[in-house]
Amino acid sequence: MYIASGGADQRIRIWDVRQLSQSSEVTSFADLREHTGQINEVQFQPCGNSSVLGSCAEDGQVLLWDIVSSEINYRTYVMTSVVHVSS
Repeated sequence: MYIASGGADQRIRIWDVRQLSQSSEVTSFADLREHTGQINEVQFQPCGNSSVLGSCAEDGQVLLWDIVSSEINYRTYVMTSVVHVSS
């Protein structure tokens, strides 16, 4: 099970919460850097495929990431300064 976080530092971090069963400290296993504005929202694919993550930021980019390879599968731009993912 994964948790994703993003914020004003323009970075997305992916955390594997299964590590909590082995330690009280969890470190991120992915550090995704492509946005040039504050991250507004991150969301895993709702169909149960937790290796696909969507992100949007104040830079107007909407990105779909493959978190296993840390590569972008899809990129688009929107004409507004603030974007949010809707499920």
